[in-house]
Amino acid sequence: MLIPVHILWYFERNNPELIDNPSHIPGIFQALWWTLLALVGQAEDMPKRPVASVMALFWMFAGIIFITYFTAIVTAELTVQEFKGNIQRLNDLQNRPVAVIADPEAIDYLQQQSLQQVIEFSQPEPAYEARLTKKVDALIAPAPLLLYHASHQGKGKGKIVEAPFREQFYSIVMPKNSPYRKPINQAILTLKENGTYGKIYWRWFGVRPQG
Repeated sequence: MLIPVHILWYFERNNPELIDNPSHIPGIFQALWWTLLALVGQAEDMPKRPVASVMALFWMFAGIIFITYFTAIVTAELTVQEFKGNIQRLNDLQNRPVAVIADPEAIDYLQQQSLQQVIEFSQPEPAYEARLTKKVDALIAPAPLLLYHASHQGKGKGKIVEAPFREQFYSIVMPKNSPYRKPINQAILTLKENGTYGKIYWRWFGVRPQG
């Protein structure tokens, strides 16, 4: 922008219709103002000197490209946001009513994230209903509960965003030296290898298991 500004000032500094003061300052600021107006197609008076006129023509053409490009970027971004929704991560839940299924660790974690409007539910069903009826903007719960809800009664009425932000693992607890530990581990491994585990996972959660 500095190039067309100085060209305009140098050749039009004696043109009072564009630049009142021929001095570099404040004349250069008046040239800058005209250049900004021309960029968005709002300039009224035009330069009279041939060099400045040619510059103005190219600059206005550049302004058309700039406005078109800027509009396309904004439109594309708004379209993407419309598809994605306005909740994509945990930080987007600030100052929003959020349902959470009773879990002391989850409650403590959310409080550490400064979420102010957390509504606790002791059972999943009331939490699902609160989200479906839009009493809350989002539901935070263990991934299996969310996956089941999203693929059954909540199918098509919401979506899961942000992969688990606090990873936890499930386990089967048995007494020490239990004779069932090895057979259970072998059965789980067999189910994964023959694809049965994936079919069961898909049936209940509507997605393929990871890992």
